[in-house]
Amino acid sequence: MDARKVMTRSLVAVLTGLGTAAASETVYVLRTADLECLSANTSAYLAEDKVAYVISLPSCPETAVDFRDYVTNSAPDFELEERAHDALIVLTRPQLECLADAKIDRAAPFHRLWPARCLIEASTGE
Repeated sequence: MDARKVMTRSLVAVLTGLGTAAASETVYVLRTADLECLSANTSAYLAEDKVAYVISLPSCPETAVDFRDYVTNSAPDFELEERAHDALIVLTRPQLECLADAKIDRAAPFHRLWPARCLIEASTGE
């Protein structure tokens, strides 16, 4: 197995909690418009046949970006800011597949997503 695949699998395990006894499960807070875009474009993401999908929601439906190109041989330059919603999410293939037919409450400003359980609920963002 080449080094890039090992790095990818290790990063996926860390980001998704696979292979560890995670103390809490991942919950994303998504803007309704971002969830609608993600749900409408799952087939485009799934066509790439990856182990995990690192998705920048502001770039949805852009699928050509490979996060490994940003971290290979360089230190990532992250700027953290306080937000009411998530802008970057990591999903496995089955987690992304479950979003294809997501029930979205368009009247709600946000939705919470528990990817491990494929559970989506409308939220006010609080």
